[in-house]
Amino acid sequence: MTIGWRYYCTLAPGDMLRLSERLFGSFSALVIDMRPARQLDIQSTLPTSDPLTEITVHAQVLYRVTNPRLVAYEVDDALAKFRDYIIGRLRREIARLAHHQISELFCERVIYEIGAVPQFGLTVEGINLLSVEHDEAVIDQLRKRRQLNDDQGINNEIEEMEHQKRLRQQYYEQELAYRQAQYSMLLESQQKMNSQMQDVLRKHLEKYPDADPEELREQIRATYAEVSERPRITFGSSSTIGQPTQRITFGKSTNSPSLPSSTTPPADDKDDDDDDNT
Repeated sequence: MTIGWRYYCTLAPGDMLRLSERLFGSFSALVIDMRPARQLDIQSTLPTSDPLTEITVHAQVLYRVTNPRLVAYEVDDALAKFRDYIIGRLRREIARLAHHQISELFCERVIYEIGAVPQFGLTVEGINLLSVEHDEAVIDQLRKRRQLNDDQGINNEIEEMEHQKRLRQQYYEQELAYRQAQYSMLLESQQKMNSQMQDVLRKHLEKYPDADPEELREQIRATYAEVSERPRITFGSSSTIGQPTQRITFGKSTNSPSLPSSTTPPADDKDDDDDDNT
C-alpha cells in the first residue's frame, strides 16, 4: 500500500485483511520514504598506501529506495549497511594510492561507480557535497619539498649564469692575449724589415753611388707599402690591419719592385778574344 511518497505495507496479490482484523485486530507498519535524492551523510578517516598516512573523507550522498519491501522487512538497518558498503569501497580504492594522488574527483568517481546495490534495495543518485582533508603534517612536508625544489632550481640557474659569465670573461681574456701577441709579432716583424731594408739600401748606395735618388725613393715606398700590407696572424683566420687581405708566399715579394740590375757590362772573356785574334 502506497500513499503519496510513503510506503506502509505490501500484500500479496489478492490478499486482503480480514474483517475482524480490520475491526478488532491491531497491527503495525514500517514507513519507508521513497522520494528520490534522499541525503546520507558519510564521514570516515581512511588509510592510504603511504605508511602512517590517513585522509578524512566527508560526503553527502544522494540515494533512492528501489526495493521498499527489502528495506522495510528483510534487511536490518539498510541505510547503515549501505553507508558501511560505501565506506568499504572507498577504503579499498584509497588504500591503493599514495597520499598525494587522492582528490575529491577520485572519491566522487568511486562513489558514482557504486550505483545500485540490489541486496540493500538502494541506489546512489548523486553527491551533494564532497570534501577530502589531508594530513597537515604530510601537507607541510610536501610544501617544504616543493619549496626546496624551487630553491634548488633557482640556485642551478644562478650557477649556470655565473658559469656562462666566467666562460665569456675567459674568452675575452684569451682574445685580448691573442691580439697582443699578434701586435707584438707584427711590430717585431716590421722592425726587422726596416733594419733589413736599411742594410739593403746602404749596401746598394755603397755599391752604386750613382743610382737615381728618385728610383730609390720609389723602392722605399714600395717596401713600406709591402710591410704595411703584411697580414695579421690569427687563429683560424687571416686578416690585415686597415688593408685588404694579401697572400704572401715565402721567398717571393709580389708588391715591391726588384732592385735595379747592375749597369756595369759584363767583363769580356780574354780567352775568346785570343782565339779570335789567332
